Amino acid sequence: MKFYKDHYDVVIIGGALAGLSAALQLQQKGINDILILEKHNLPGGLATSYVRNGIEIEATLHEMMSIGSKEDRLKVGVFFDECGVDIDWLKVPEAYRFVEPNKGIDITLHSGFERMANEIDAKYPGWGPKVLEFMQLCNRVYDSMNTLSVTPMSKPAMLMKHPDFVKTAGYTATEVIDTFGFPQDIVDILTPYWIYVGNPMSTLPFTIYAFLMADYFRGGSYVPKKYSHEMSMKLQAKAEENGAQVEFCQEVEKILVKDAHKARRYDQLRLRHLRSLSEQGVYTDDRAAVGSACRRHKDG
Repeated sequence: MKFYKDHYDVVIIGGALAGLSAALQLQQKGINDILILEKHNLPGGLATSYVRNGIEIEATLHEMMSIGSKEDRLKVGVFFDECGVDIDWLKVPEAYRFVEPNKGIDITLHSGFERMANEIDAKYPGWGPKVLEFMQLCNRVYDSMNTLSVTPMSKPAMLMKHPDFVKTAGYTATEVIDTFGFPQDIVDILTPYWIYVGNPMSTLPFTIYAFLMADYFRGGSYVPKKYSHEMSMKLQAKAEENGAQVEFCQEVEKILVKDAHKARRYDQLRLRHLRSLSEQGVYTDDRAAVGSACRRHKDG
């Protein structure tokens, strides 16, 4: 009996979170004949941990957004639930603490729009309602982005149904925040957490800032109780339960497709000639950490 079959509907290169999630999404659509190839001996990719002196330490993951409570699940939480992947989530107690010694600012904010607005109001009396109004704007833009990302819509319909998204699109975070007339201290409190995105507020699009703020303060952040590998191992187990074949220590050197189109993979699955590959049904994600290859055979 051969180890690999002669035919798979889909081959996914990389058993990290993106590759495993792609397999589960395909399985939701009825595609179960899937092979997942991972070059390491464990799934998860960058979402991993290591043990030193009996203490397990996360390598990259510090918290997860888009999970939400059981009563108000957000996008990633909904995905796990729909796939039947049961993660034991622990909520991070606070959103963030902002300290600016030169200005005498030391404030800790928690999730929940009203709660964080009240926490700012306690430090800057009278500004809480305006902060809440601002966060509600962020939340409306957030809802619009979630809808528009999966719902085709004409421009007139978008103007009618998503006016705040349309009005703020094209503006930076600084430009929209400035319209609220906040004192500089409050601006500083509302903006420090997203510096890791890589843009200053003066160039960061407000749509991105609003999405991050609404997601973070609406749902809070979570960590898996059993660390990153709880996610990757449970994703793998569910994919296999649904019929996928997952193999480890299988590094892919080359992808061969019909009509002499070839793609050679170098350095963390960076695939070249993506245009010719896509014409043959080979797809990769834009993070280059995980690629997926899919080829349907006419002969079945």
